[in-house]
Amino acid sequence: MDWFREHSPQVAKVLIDGPKEMVCDYGIPETLTSQIKIGARVWVSLRDRKVSGTVLLIENQSEESTFNVKPIDALIDKSTVIPENLMQLGRWMADYYLAPMEQVMRALLPHVVRADKNQAKLQQQVRWQWGAIDKFTLEQKDAWEKLEKRSPKQYILVNLILQTDKPFLVTELLKLSGASRATLKGLETKGMISIEQVAIRRDPEAQVETIESAPKELNEQQLNAVTLIKQSIDESANARVQPILLQGVTGSGKTEVYLQSAAHVLAQGESTLILVPEIALTPQTVGRFKSRFLSILGNLEEVAVLHSGLSDGERFDEWHRIERGQARVVIGARSAIFAPIQNLGLIVVDEEHEGSYKQESSPRYQARDVAVMRGYMEQCPVVLGSATPSLESIANVQAGKYQIIELTKRIDGSYLPLIQLVDMRLEASKIKGEAMIAEPLRIAIDERLEKQEQIILFLNRRGFSKAVMCTSCGEKVNCAHCSISMTYYRTDDMLRCHCCGYQSLVPKICSECGERASVYHGFGTERVEEALRKIFPTARIARLDTNVTQRKHALRDTLDAFRTRKLDILLGTQMIAKGLDFPGVTLVGILNADVSLHMPDFRSSERTFQLLTQVAGRAGRGDLAGEVMIQTYMPHHPAIQYARHHDVHAFAAQELQARKMFKYPPYLHLALVHVSSLKQEHGQLLSEHIHKALEAKLPQGVWMGQPHIPLMSKIDNRYRYQIMIRTNKISQIQTWLSQTLSRFDTGQESRIVIDIDPYNLI
Repeated sequence: MDWFREHSPQVAKVLIDGPKEMVCDYGIPETLTSQIKIGARVWVSLRDRKVSGTVLLIENQSEESTFNVKPIDALIDKSTVIPENLMQLGRWMADYYLAPMEQVMRALLPHVVRADKNQAKLQQQVRWQWGAIDKFTLEQKDAWEKLEKRSPKQYILVNLILQTDKPFLVTELLKLSGASRATLKGLETKGMISIEQVAIRRDPEAQVETIESAPKELNEQQLNAVTLIKQSIDESANARVQPILLQGVTGSGKTEVYLQSAAHVLAQGESTLILVPEIALTPQTVGRFKSRFLSILGNLEEVAVLHSGLSDGERFDEWHRIERGQARVVIGARSAIFAPIQNLGLIVVDEEHEGSYKQESSPRYQARDVAVMRGYMEQCPVVLGSATPSLESIANVQAGKYQIIELTKRIDGSYLPLIQLVDMRLEASKIKGEAMIAEPLRIAIDERLEKQEQIILFLNRRGFSKAVMCTSCGEKVNCAHCSISMTYYRTDDMLRCHCCGYQSLVPKICSECGERASVYHGFGTERVEEALRKIFPTARIARLDTNVTQRKHALRDTLDAFRTRKLDILLGTQMIAKGLDFPGVTLVGILNADVSLHMPDFRSSERTFQLLTQVAGRAGRGDLAGEVMIQTYMPHHPAIQYARHHDVHAFAAQELQARKMFKYPPYLHLALVHVSSLKQEHGQLLSEHIHKALEAKLPQGVWMGQPHIPLMSKIDNRYRYQIMIRTNKISQIQTWLSQTLSRFDTGQESRIVIDIDPYNLI
């Protein structure tokens, strides 16, 4: 009580950094009253040790209710504060997705920013002190005249420094001049220069040359789209506006609509956030925006990039530039939705249908939906763009929640590519086995190579072979920790699990029958690349998948090489399937269109249709007509047929009718309760107990299934069970789920996870 008699009795609720959510009350010292705000990062004492945390709430409390409250020790960093608008968004996320606030805070404030050490990169910088030569004092003129004769090395340094108005880095200056640090120090002693420590930005795009580009002339549909978006931007100053679905066929100029809309926002002194689904799209998008805004902004410092491909230092610098208001255009993948942007005027979610916007670890948010909520909270227009919109967005348009703008024509009068289906059942019967590249596709590739045109080949499967199988008993080599067959990689001569990352050598004998014979079953991008190099020995070929792109800048360098016609064939997984624009591509080959159709998931048809349509859209984006060849064992499947005809509306109408009939999203919300355990019997028993407890207080109008084993029954030594829940409104189940599940003590062996609006059901 003595502390509160002498200090202001304000109390802050502080979320302690750590593996578990822990919120404690701490008093705010008078010396920090003006600095402690919601979202501030602070040092506090907890059980006789110093820990870091984030202020969630500030209250005025009586002496009686704060008897044992300790004071906050200090601020960690005055500049590291989560803005109130993001704190509000975080609280909504915690409530909607039933996620612990500690995990939400980790999303709002990246670990590299939360770290207690200063990670700014400091270097020494040289500044000229004497001003203009024609304004030297008599003493300075005398020193200047003696410099050339008595100190020629210092004279060379001075002339280099005077060649530019910008300060020189010491390391750069010494490298250019060949002088020593002692020589430079002599100039400082004479007062001619100053040497100071400065923070140097680690620019992830520093090596990319930017050429200024002017706005392109819009066609009638693009002009209507830009006009509507500008109108929403202007109206949002006084009222909340509806999100806009920009549905445009591939190559219809959606990016130009984004650019001109963003220019309107910047002209009003506001900021723009652009979300892209894949890191693969980030370099191209950044390049386009930098080129356009080079003249508008006067420099490129106001364009920031945020994605998982950045180093810790680059992420640290970009986040703080955004937080300080130095960057008004932010481009990034999923997590960039939490960028601390000031004065936000427009959010664009490109390829809004993409499943990669869904976070698969806690907090399990859907970035597209979080973007819509952030726009609502900050009275900011949200544009959702796609050639193949998600059925959720189409349903929101039909319900009057979203506006829609359609771009039905490609720019410059080019046509959508002709799509041909190759029935692989016939091809397999001809060669008496599995074909990677069918004869019609091989001939088409040959023709394009002769004409010096470019080809994209798509296969959504990495590795050399999808499985290694015993020829005697048919047993596949499975992961020791997961219920999945391991993929073979010939470059490493290793088997690798795509779930947990476990690696092993190829067994010499079968563990089931003891025989030595084995066969590589199925094919991945690595095996196709090997085949392509044999079939087309003179072709310049590159492969892009997550294994190749682990090397920094490998993705950007490969795409640049393809764009500048240094490559003939680009083979890749879904990272090359959407958004990329290569005018030289006249042929796209889809090697196995059926991969996603075999998944036991109500979204499998939608995913297949979207992926095929997006990949097909990479062809014929220049002056030459494009062609697409789809290799499939299911040529009559509706998803493939609708993709063949680029018919989004017909596919959506049929699929929505089926979803409504069987009570699936977007007509109902889903929630999955994931139960996993190191022991199978424990997991099964726990899932049954949870189901029984939930069933006892099942809210009216909520449907719940029995506990079931998903397709991936074991991942990383954990046995998995799921309980699926369907509801008209998430608000119907939030309290029921959180209160019921909080009563279960899982111990060290088991886990319970709630996934609201799940995207992956396997």
